[in-house]
Amino acid sequence: MSLVLKKRFRQVAVSGLVVGALLVLSGCSSVQEDEIKRLALPIPSTKEADTVYDLWMWSWLAAMLTGIVVWGLIFYACIRFYRRSQTDIPVQTRYNLPIEIFYTIAPIMMVIVFFYFTLDAQGKVDHDDKKVYVDRTKDQIKDAPEYNSDADVDDDYRTRLGGYYDDTYRSGM
Repeated sequence: MSLVLKKRFRQVAVSGLVVGALLVLSGCSSVQEDEIKRLALPIPSTKEADTVYDLWMWSWLAAMLTGIVVWGLIFYACIRFYRRSQTDIPVQTRYNLPIEIFYTIAPIMMVIVFFYFTLDAQGKVDHDDKKVYVDRTKDQIKDAPEYNSDADVDDDYRTRLGGYYDDTYRSGM
C-alpha cells in the first residue's frame, strides 16, 4: 500500500470517528434541550426560583464574557507577537506596573461583584420567618427508623416504630 493510500485511509478513519462521535453525543431529548435553555439549572418549583434563576444566568453571562476576553487576549498576543524569523525577537517589557495592577485588581473586583449579587440573592431567598428548626439530636436522627411505604397501610405503623414521633423518645445512650 502506498504512502498516499495510508494517509487517505487515516483521514477517512478519523473523519468517520468524528462523525460517529458527533452522532452519539448529539442524541439529546426534549428534556435535555430544556436544560440547555436553562443552562443546566433545575426546573423552578418555588417563588424564590426566579431570584436564583437570575443569579444563575448573570453568572453564566459573566463567565462567558470573561472567557471571550481572555481568549481574545490570548489570540491577540499569539497573532501580534508571532515570531516571523529565528533572529527576530519581540520586545521584552519588564515590570509593566499598570498591566500587573490590572491583572491583580480585575479578578478581585469580579469576585467582589459576584459575592455582592450572591449575598443579595441569598437575602431574597432565605427568610428568617421561614426557617425550620429540627428538635432532634444527631443520635435521634441516626437511630430513626426508615420509612416503609408498604408497612404504612397498617393502622398502628407509628406505634411499632417506637416513640420517635412523640415527646417520649430517648436516645439509646
